[in-house]
Amino acid sequence: YVKNIDDYQVTRVQFLETAAEAAELGLGPEFAGWNANSLFNQGTARISGWEFELQHSLDPFLPRWAQGFGVRGSLNVSDLDGQSSSGWPGLNRQRGMFWLSYQRPKLRVGIGFIYEGRIDGAVSVVGGESTTVYVDGRSLVDATVDFRLTKRYSVYLTGNNIFNQSRLNKRESPHLPAW
Repeated sequence: YVKNIDDYQVTRVQFLETAAEAAELGLGPEFAGWNANSLFNQGTARISGWEFELQHSLDPFLPRWAQGFGVRGSLNVSDLDGQSSSGWPGLNRQRGMFWLSYQRPKLRVGIGFIYEGRIDGAVSVVGGESTTVYVDGRSLVDATVDFRLTKRYSVYLTGNNIFNQSRLNKRESPHLPAW
């Protein structure tokens, strides 16, 4: 796929280290030590990539007593071209998922393994240096159980990110230490 974008919304984050930097933006000295966020339309960009998904029942490979298992997997890779200084909030560069499920007439159980790649964010200025803010990649596990009580009623339990993997925000700059 390919998507061209013109005049998309951009967020610029600037750390106001001194009262003078705050004054440049029309803010009082009490805002020194704060981040100033600006939202505006700017630039052109292109998002290109590919997606692949596969779903299959494992029944043809299993003995009759073990039937009901299935697998589903997907992979998405995106190439982000354009003004990198503007960031790409919320867009993963890579995302992969593998889901194993088991289904019987009254019971469905599933467990999924998800990889979310890096999410690019806005550019900020720290110590006079331009830094890119991003969310680091992470691996997650989801699970679900669904039990049908009657034709119309079911009880289910779903857990997303059951090992509580946090989103780690990072900054990178060619001249500043990693943090």
